[in-house]
Amino acid sequence: NPQVLYLVALSYKYAGRPEEALATVHRAQKIEPSANLHILEGDLFFDKDRLQEAEKAYRRAIAASSESPEPYLQLAHIYRTQGQVDSALKVLDEVPSALQQKYPIIQNSLGSIYYAEGRAKDAIDAYQKALAFDPKYALVHYNLATVLRSLGRLNEAEQAYKNAIES
Repeated sequence: NPQVLYLVALSYKYAGRPEEALATVHRAQKIEPSANLHILEGDLFFDKDRLQEAEKAYRRAIAASSESPEPYLQLAHIYRTQGQVDSALKVLDEVPSALQQKYPIIQNSLGSIYYAEGRAKDAIDAYQKALAFDPKYALVHYNLATVLRSLGRLNEAEQAYKNAIES
């Protein structure tokens, strides 16, 4: 049963036995590939610093199903750590809008990348879009406040900090 093998692979991962976890994932994929198995495979490769293999696994997860934001976020993280900011932004821009609405963490991640790249206006836009999807997302309020403060927009920053605390 692939679901049981998935759970066994997770157990191996959390027990610090990545090789057994990976072997179990591959065994399950032979029976019935799934997005969750590809994501777990990507995570295992990522943890072992096998980034090209992780990237391929996350791409397979996206192709199998676009129900989870995780493969998009992990791909963006890989690209960003490799200095490929444009690729990271492109991956996050490719996330289906329905998924972005369900998981505003996508817009939060876009905002964080934009801000790190000195693109404060784009960061603010991304954070505001995330808040339109989830007005109670405290981390986004905090991140928005940080950008606003860096621009000297102190009154707006103070309000965003208050919103973060109240969320």
